[in-house]
Amino acid sequence: MDEAQQLFQSGADKREKGLYEESIVDFLSALSINPNHLAANYQMIYSLTSLNRFNEALFYANKIVELEPSHSTKEQRAYVKGELGDLEGAAEDKKISWSIPKDDCWC
Repeated sequence: MDEAQQLFQSGADKREKGLYEESIVDFLSALSINPNHLAANYQMIYSLTSLNRFNEALFYANKIVELEPSHSTKEQRAYVKGELGDLEGAAEDKKISWSIPKDDCWC
């Protein structure tokens, strides 16, 4: 397992325990090694939104859609946009996500 993956796993373990700030540190470290680590970007959204840090989460939501424009990533970005009050943007992402076959997101 490479270093980025180890940091990601450590962050995921912390996030599952509700240690959101600590998980963010690990995810950021993983992303400094591999900015395109899809799962680390995805999990950053979960940790940040758990702390109501939706403005920061939008950066990572945009990144996951850029990396993999799938049903799951569009749905995740729609959620963040909705929480930020961008109902039009959220509705557009939802509409697009419905046109993409559902995927089995492992993120």
